[in-house]
Amino acid sequence: MRSAQITSAAAAAAGLVFLTAAGTAPGSVPSASRAGSALTWSSARQGFDGLFKACAAQPACERRHPHLPATFDRLVRELEARPVTTTVTVPGRPAPVKVVLDGGALVNWLTSATHVAAGVPRSLDELAHGRPQRIAEQWAGGRLSPQAVGRVSHGLAYGVCCGEWVPYESRAEAIRGGRAAFPSFPASVLAQAPQLPFLRPDCAAWNVPAAPRSVRDVTRGDILVLALSGGFDSQTGAGNGPYVARTLSRATVVTVPYTAHVTFAASPCAQAITRSFFDTPAAPDTGCVKHVEPPRFEAGP
Repeated sequence: MRSAQITSAAAAAAGLVFLTAAGTAPGSVPSASRAGSALTWSSARQGFDGLFKACAAQPACERRHPHLPATFDRLVRELEARPVTTTVTVPGRPAPVKVVLDGGALVNWLTSATHVAAGVPRSLDELAHGRPQRIAEQWAGGRLSPQAVGRVSHGLAYGVCCGEWVPYESRAEAIRGGRAAFPSFPASVLAQAPQLPFLRPDCAAWNVPAAPRSVRDVTRGDILVLALSGGFDSQTGAGNGPYVARTLSRATVVTVPYTAHVTFAASPCAQAITRSFFDTPAAPDTGCVKHVEPPRFEAGP
């Protein structure tokens, strides 16, 4: 799972008895959509769809924000053709910040905004009606606010992406993954994968060597594994958990609904399941999944 490869022999040598994984990113590539930049597109599709379906299931959200997936797709196309520029205030910054929202920026905003899912339908509705401030404030704040400093370990991220993904995935494969997930998106949006825009020039600057091809081998093992995923996770999609578990013979696979990336940190249910797994790794109690409530989406004015 990602850069760690698990085998029975390696687990035994390390004395490893069980393992938890909250959000998985497969390294193997029997399917081009399961690794590299293409993976980020399929994960985004899963997380976005989970959020949109949750809105549609709430009568108030569905009435106020009908056809939310179509609205989002339309906004991506329109903004990529005609970007919107606005100015916002970011806490901790003395001067106003200029923000340009194009289609790619909107895709990347929503990838992160699943963490604050309750406000997403309202934010998209305001953008569709010519009010981009909410999205622009979140987009700028996620990069420039004091709380954002150090949030991402760029060295670790580029070490994995540039060493394990880019050398073994062509540009064409990455774009095909995007087109499979979002066939209506413009080519210029599909050229920059969510979470990883401009990855190839960044990797050229980072200049780490390609990892051995063996890092792409399918992960296999018979240790006890808990694969936790979130139903709103648009960074490491929920479908990745069952995918990696195919070759982990003693895996327990759990998707916690209405939960974004870093499921363990965001969900009390995920935390309870993890504690139960530590106590009884062969039979963790996953019953709380049935009782996880969806967010109450903001209706807006």
